[in-house]
Amino acid sequence: LHSFPTRRSSDLVIKDWREMMESKKQEWPPFDWKLIKEKNVQGFRLLHKAGVRMMAGTDIGAPLVFPGFSLHDELRLLVSDIGMTPMEALQSATRIPAEFLGMGDSLGTIQKGKLADLVLLEANPVEDISNTQKIDAVVVRGKLFGRADLNKILSEAEISANKTMRNRLLKSRDPLLRIHSQLYDLE
Repeated sequence: LHSFPTRRSSDLVIKDWREMMESKKQEWPPFDWKLIKEKNVQGFRLLHKAGVRMMAGTDIGAPLVFPGFSLHDELRLLVSDIGMTPMEALQSATRIPAEFLGMGDSLGTIQKGKLADLVLLEANPVEDISNTQKIDAVVVRGKLFGRADLNKILSEAEISANKTMRNRLLKSRDPLLRIHSQLYDLE
């Protein structure tokens, strides 16, 4: 479930991505994106070493970033590139944002009396942050969705997204979408 068609985004988001990609073609002088990334990583490392609390986010406005799926990638990068421990990365996506939003008394940690929205994993993410992708069950508003439920939901979403994306890609004259159709053998 990690291919483009299963990571469905709204038409508005895709339109914004397309506009951002087009604007990058007109930048002069062209940006050295690898250098910019490395400078950003260096800056975040310094902030982390200085004790600045950071929050994970999925940067939804960035091209080809898929909410939910991208959070796993970001947690991995916080550990591998920034130097956070897996626990610090997990807290950057749970406790710290809840506290920042003034909602630490009702969410962000697992405690009696707090909202029961959580993900149950097959393996310990503190041992390996990539274990956040090994989802066994999800609890939303106190209701448990087991692996079979999740598989059904994901399968239905994938079928719907693939139909929508395949139709859009095959009919599109947009070069960006045509590239995606070639990358994912949809033609």
